[in-house]
Amino acid sequence: MKKSSTFVSKGTPTPLEVAGAPDYEVPTTYTSHLHPADLPRDYGMSGAVGAYEVKPLAGFLRKTLNALEQQLGAGDSAEALVVAVLDRLMPAAERYRLAVESVSAGIITLSLARKGDRYLYNRTLVPKLKTALAPHLGAVRIQLTDRMR
Repeated sequence: MKKSSTFVSKGTPTPLEVAGAPDYEVPTTYTSHLHPADLPRDYGMSGAVGAYEVKPLAGFLRKTLNALEQQLGAGDSAEALVVAVLDRLMPAAERYRLAVESVSAGIITLSLARKGDRYLYNRTLVPKLKTALAPHLGAVRIQLTDRMR
């Protein structure tokens, strides 16, 4: 079925904005609550909407991502601990077979890449993992689930 030509762009260029200073005051500090139009722009670059300045925007993004990483890292210290213990207990060649899904309320959920590993890990790895985590997390229950592909 052929689409109507009214929905297809004719490729007509839009007139470029006149380069110059903005008619509003640009904020000196950038927060995540700013409107996208208030982010730093380079008015010397050609384009229909201008281009974002690379250095100020890159600095702003780095600060924002670092703050987000710290905020997210504060709550998942238990998960990071479980990952570190698994890295220590398991051989590097087998580590990809087991992933930490969640750590909450004394229940650790691990996902298996292969169903055949369930018996092996229940008999060998789970007791070692419980023993290694007991000083940090107390008594925990470990569930093994199959990884969705």
